[in-house]
Amino acid sequence: MKLKILAVILTAVLSLSGCQDADANSPTDYHETTITLGDAVALVGEGAVFDENMITIEKGGRYVVNGSHDQMMIVVDSKTEAATLVLNGVSLSNTEGPAILLQSGSDIVIELAEGTENFVADGGNSDYDGAIYGLVSYTIDGKGALTVQGNVNEGIASEENLTINDGIITVEAVDDGLNASHDGASQLTINDGQLLIKAGGDGIDSNGSLTINGGTIITMSPTTDMSGGIDADGEVLFNGGTIIASGGHNSLPSENSKQSSVLAVFADEQMAQSLMAIKTGEDLLIAFAPEKNYTEVLYSAANVTPNTTYEVYADVTGTPNAQGISETSEGGELVSEITAGNFNQSHPPAMGPRNGRDEPMREGEPPQDRPPKGERGEQPQNRPPLTERPEKPEAPHESQPSATR
Repeated sequence: MKLKILAVILTAVLSLSGCQDADANSPTDYHETTITLGDAVALVGEGAVFDENMITIEKGGRYVVNGSHDQMMIVVDSKTEAATLVLNGVSLSNTEGPAILLQSGSDIVIELAEGTENFVADGGNSDYDGAIYGLVSYTIDGKGALTVQGNVNEGIASEENLTINDGIITVEAVDDGLNASHDGASQLTINDGQLLIKAGGDGIDSNGSLTINGGTIITMSPTTDMSGGIDADGEVLFNGGTIIASGGHNSLPSENSKQSSVLAVFADEQMAQSLMAIKTGEDLLIAFAPEKNYTEVLYSAANVTPNTTYEVYADVTGTPNAQGISETSEGGELVSEITAGNFNQSHPPAMGPRNGRDEPMREGEPPQDRPPKGERGEQPQNRPPLTERPEKPEAPHESQPSATR
């Protein structure tokens, strides 16, 4: 009898322990599925299906992807369940839409496996115009590297919130590098990582708020159509990290930011690769040579001292690295003096409004109207049902760049 009672108690304890573990763990802990791309696609585990160059993740879990494919889309459609997509050495291109489409799910994470290099690129004519496109909020995390080629419009895009916690991320995009597009509601947050963004539109674009808490963020946008290194409709908070943003304009940090910034504004358009510098006396704050023409450079870092006056130089001499940063600067033309601070929502001290956007006006610049954000890259309203693959175009598209770097 004692043995039977002991067995019952032990069974109950084990069952209770299992329930507690299940409650404590997210659905991403329930199983791990491996997806191997190649001439033959292999799925080992549950929760994902493969059909006609599309892999669909239909339930929560952890999905580890490796290998390469130049005509494939991975869709996460886990409904209300949490899913983690681990890029573990992936080269993935799609000539008919996004490489990765995050369609539904809760707590969606794209994890960059430590020590790996990953590449994704989009193409074609799709309603989901980003190489990585989310209809839901999602997070990018991990210690690996990711290169994103946005051949259609955006590089990394979300219709809700986008959070970057870590990773070595390089984005080249026809339009915006990072985009969070829910008007007045999106929250784009960068907590850490190394980001290098080369955009044809805005480097970082949020239709809501932008918060940068850490990391190294370098964005380069052209002056064409007043593209900005940073463009946000709501509050912009710089609370840490190193931020360098160049282009035709920048949305400036709020007075609530914990870290000070300086904004260099040039009356004349500066040519790509021309080195500018911000200094105080002989002390160099930053020397930077953007890859695109620019009229503004916004800089925020721990070495910016509030209420300090800095000198801005153009056409200086130095040796920029691959990110455009030079450790030294010599000579050049003194173009202005600026004061560092936490700006009041959108305009720095001692500068007037510009272009109706409460930003500093360059000398001799006529007022210009920038198209409302909703008119730039606005999403079509008549999308195909989410469970269907976007319709293939009638005529073949031009070949996209190879996924092999």
